[in-house]
Amino acid sequence: MDMTETAPKKTTIEHLTLIANSTLPEDTRDWARGQLALIEKRKAKRAEKPSKTAEANAPIKTALIGYLNDNKGKKFTEVELGAGIGQSHNKAGSLARQLVGEGVVNSADVKIPKVGTRKVYWID
Repeated sequence: MDMTETAPKKTTIEHLTLIANSTLPEDTRDWARGQLALIEKRKAKRAEKPSKTAEANAPIKTALIGYLNDNKGKKFTEVELGAGIGQSHNKAGSLARQLVGEGVVNSADVKIPKVGTRKVYWID
């Protein structure tokens, strides 16, 4: 191996897994398994709590759903959604795509004359 090459860095989980599966003394392997269990427990706890961004986006999503419900059946582009709820078209489009993934909002690609194909969103 060339001395200028660096080995890829391992994560803490990778290190602990190697220790837990090694031929080191049993108490050392038990410690590593315990550390892995603690990491998994912390990871599960973090997954339960919504991120700060998700918490900040919740009222905007509610406004988006309210706007689409007030205009049921009408189809809106991202730009129109953004203008309707007072947000940028990027933010409105991103949250609309999340709501499509959650099954709350419908979407389709529509050909708009002299503009091109745009994605539109609506609630039935």
